[in-house]
Amino acid sequence: MNNLLRKTAAASAVAIALGMTAPSFAADTSSALRGKVVTVSGQPAANTKITITHVPTGTKRVIETNAEGTYAANGLKVGGPYTIEIDSPTLQDRTINDLFLQLGEVRRLTTELSSENVERIAVTGSVIAETAPGSSSYFGQDAIAGASSLTRDIKDVIRANPLVTILPGSDRQMTIAGMNPKFNSITVDGISQNDDFGLNGGGYPTQRSPIPFDALDQVTVDVAPFDASKSGFSGALINSVFKSGTNEFKGGFFYETLNDDMAGTPKKRNYAGELEEVPLDYDETTWGVSVGGPLIEDKLFFFTSYEKFDSPQTVDFGPAGSNAANTTNASLADIAKVKEIASRVYGLNDIGDWNISPVEEDEKLVAKIDWNINDEHRSSLTYQYNKGNRTRNTSTSSSELRLSSQWYNKTEELNNIAAKLYSDWSDDLSTEISLTHKKVTTGQDSFEQELGRRYYQELNKRRSNCLWFR
Repeated sequence: MNNLLRKTAAASAVAIALGMTAPSFAADTSSALRGKVVTVSGQPAANTKITITHVPTGTKRVIETNAEGTYAANGLKVGGPYTIEIDSPTLQDRTINDLFLQLGEVRRLTTELSSENVERIAVTGSVIAETAPGSSSYFGQDAIAGASSLTRDIKDVIRANPLVTILPGSDRQMTIAGMNPKFNSITVDGISQNDDFGLNGGGYPTQRSPIPFDALDQVTVDVAPFDASKSGFSGALINSVFKSGTNEFKGGFFYETLNDDMAGTPKKRNYAGELEEVPLDYDETTWGVSVGGPLIEDKLFFFTSYEKFDSPQTVDFGPAGSNAANTTNASLADIAKVKEIASRVYGLNDIGDWNISPVEEDEKLVAKIDWNINDEHRSSLTYQYNKGNRTRNTSTSSSELRLSSQWYNKTEELNNIAAKLYSDWSDDLSTEISLTHKKVTTGQDSFEQELGRRYYQELNKRRSNCLWFR
């Protein structure tokens, strides 16, 4: 492929986060749990064994309370359900079931243990809303699946936040709390999804959203958070994670289509003031598949999601006398005259046409591996791919008519990879090591590349036959 313009952006980063017993740490790809175990009289229950189990994958974390009866667990997988088993050598044991953790959340629990001969009454409850009031919002799998979206874009999920506004237009720019759309930051599994060059109106490094919609697990929106660990933006942070495989095989498939057969026939007034039908010709097809499950039960898991978009495009403007939805001042006779001059004078027999139907495509892929190394260490590896195009420089007004020799395809190819290692070295020390690499290749491909080569060949030939005087 000959690209008129090719740009490549590569970004790599390594970060180590230390999670101590202080309650200030919250990883952007995981969750944390802070707890305290006390007696009925409110005294700390020291040396109590806490076993935290992620039920879908069997991932376990075993810690003990300190002298103050507190404990902390960082780097936990988002979601759930979790089971927390509290085993005391002197008090009655207790089990907490169906605990769910949110992305970036530090869940705080205070558990009271009674003596063996005291009768207990347990009261359980659940979260009744997916979104938090104020400037921050949380969206789980149910909220993501229930979002109304024709474009399968993460923006259609987070626009439920009252501070989020999606501007009209094909780029669907997103402003949050009135800030410039380019001031926001979007991350998935710790990988930046931002437009590094600042050339795309949508805010992504690609022409469309690079995130397969069915691969999203949780999404959070933080508007100007007071957290020193969150930086690189002045608008809002949109943070999310991809799904992971579990001990149960799960999968899904979808197919969506939009075409002119599903729409009515609009009408407009012509130059004579009469109503006439405007022909519609469009067709969009989007399909995808996702699957996840165990490679080794309780040990190694996989998840992958693929999505493909395909849409033949129609021109918005055509010459006067054509059946285009909008017409220009140039007529079919004018086009014929221009083609005749190009052929007779310059030897160019094909300078393009006005009614070519270019095809816009978009392809997304996510593959993720999770490995429970042991009770103290777990890791994940994520690969993300996206490639798509948009046709640019077509006719946009009645004052001019551009043939396909002026059109070009704006293409982007995204390759992201992220590796993470979550470790617990002691009850008071945990680490998260993250390595991410992002590469974006941008191209501008002319519809008539051969025409350009023939033009310069003819131009050089004419120059070689000329006499130059100085």
